[in-house]
Amino acid sequence: SPYDAGSSWEPIQESPRSGTPLVGGILALLAGVLALGQGIIYAMANEIAVTQGFTDVAGSLCMCSGLDILFGLASIVGGIFAIQRKYFALALIAAILGMLGLGFVIGALIGLIALILIAVSKAEFED
Repeated sequence: SPYDAGSSWEPIQESPRSGTPLVGGILALLAGVLALGQGIIYAMANEIAVTQGFTDVAGSLCMCSGLDILFGLASIVGGIFAIQRKYFALALIAAILGMLGLGFVIGALIGLIALILIAVSKAEFED
């Protein structure tokens, strides 16, 4: 019969995992570190501004430093999730936050590339 033409049944093998989420995760980590560094520099500048009496810019520096530190930490955590291929939505949001943290301007570009790489590798994430 045509159904038993000598073919053997073998389980379908999964396609090998690509390095796309790994690279996206590493870039998200890098964007997070840059945003975190920028936030720390803003915090130091805020302290200098306060001690020198420039209180009019202190509020803006304080807000910017807080947001950069928060976005940087979120991007670092999301990069770890992307490397582990877990929590796709959180990894994607974290890449967006890494992009918004600016990170000396280059961090925004690195975050954008990380966002694209994580987004196109959705099928490789566990959930």
